[in-house]
Amino acid sequence: MAKILVVEDEPVPRMILAKLLTRDGHEVQTATGASEAIDTARNFKPELLIADWILPDRHNGQYVAEQLRQVNPALHVLFFTGLPTHKLEKELGHLHPFRFLEKPCDFEAIRSAVNEALNGAQPSSSTN
Repeated sequence: MAKILVVEDEPVPRMILAKLLTRDGHEVQTATGASEAIDTARNFKPELLIADWILPDRHNGQYVAEQLRQVNPALHVLFFTGLPTHKLEKELGHLHPFRFLEKPCDFEAIRSAVNEALNGAQPSSSTN
């Protein structure tokens, strides 16, 4: 399966997502913010980044994706957000391909987005 880095500042969703992805056979590392995510990725070398859009440190999920794509341009990216995605998508044209998952979303939506990203399917703008 794949190496997945989950960046989420809320402990319960972070733990649940990591556990469910691990159960699906993925190797998962987690981080609570941008700096920790970038540090973790240096050694872990994820194939997929799943990042909350709003993070507690002064950077957001976009910053994490930009930094990790400098090292691995083929990195697949999924963002979680409760914000209107149509506004955010305009800011992210340079980061394609990426995918938004609007909060709240169920694990089947996450599983589907993960599988599509890892299998090279064209991203849809958002999944509920």
